[in-house]
Amino acid sequence: MLIENVVSLTFGILENTPSVRDYHNIVVQSTHVKRGDLFVVTDAQSSHYEEAIANGAYALIYDQDIDISDREIAWIRVENVHEAVEKILRHQLLQYQMEVFSCAPLELDFFELLHAERDPLLILRSTTIEAMAQMIHACRKNSLLLIDDALSQSTALFPTCKSLDMSITSPLTSFETSLFESSFLFDGRYYENVRISPLLLPYLERILNVLKSRNHAYTLARLASLKHFEPLFLSRALQRREFGSSECVIIFENDPALFLQAQDFLKKHASWATIVIMTPENFSVRAYDTMTYETYRHTDDIMPKLREICFNFLLLLHESTLKESFETLKHTRQLTFTL
Repeated sequence: MLIENVVSLTFGILENTPSVRDYHNIVVQSTHVKRGDLFVVTDAQSSHYEEAIANGAYALIYDQDIDISDREIAWIRVENVHEAVEKILRHQLLQYQMEVFSCAPLELDFFELLHAERDPLLILRSTTIEAMAQMIHACRKNSLLLIDDALSQSTALFPTCKSLDMSITSPLTSFETSLFESSFLFDGRYYENVRISPLLLPYLERILNVLKSRNHAYTLARLASLKHFEPLFLSRALQRREFGSSECVIIFENDPALFLQAQDFLKKHASWATIVIMTPENFSVRAYDTMTYETYRHTDDIMPKLREICFNFLLLLHESTLKESFETLKHTRQLTFTL
């Protein structure tokens, strides 16, 4: 994009007369800057703009006092850098005639895993400067952009945002299933023992129908990476076991609405089992006589509770702030819970 167009779009002030006329990409981390990039000077990176220049930045955009040290490149002062990047992103969306649709976070998780990587489908979950800068670089002609429902209220950035048509025109037919695997027929193809719970098949069916109806390529190869109703098989001594090799399982879920559905699913399909429901304090769950209920305040509370209780299935609700700790837990062979 031309430097003069950035100045015009952002209502900025070009504080010098540079020898460069355009730039390649918008970058927020100074260490990621390559020759020809535009560097966004945020509060977190305010002391790093000299590094960006040394790495080859052709332009800087900023909303704070900065000493102009290299007059060969463009120095663009704006009122607010976040709003400036928003304006550039909106321009890109309009220029490339991109359709924008809002989706629930759970639906975005499915889209992210199901769409083929070569397919022109983009996903935006937040409007941080970093996320918008990456999206500006990723924009392509006639691409489809899916955004989190929470972002759809930003009418200035997404004035043409719509809801996706989730109607079913190609039904998914389920065959033999277990709690954590499913076999099904979709679009004339039989999929056997796919690592997805029957609980999630209605979501899978809707997303596959959207992709098929809009002629987007899809793949189920990455579906096992879905972070919903995710089982971790353990021995009674809380040592990790291979998938399906034990009857002691922690089930991770981070979506509160789906967590409640998972509770009902276990009640219906695992009535033989000892089921424990574990949630953060102050989270309301359904009270079933056949289930035991535990709460935790901090992740440090979890291990002592696990050592004291017996279960076949422990359904664990974890919040986004705890996700990193749980990822450590799930990839540790001997579960010592040093969180």
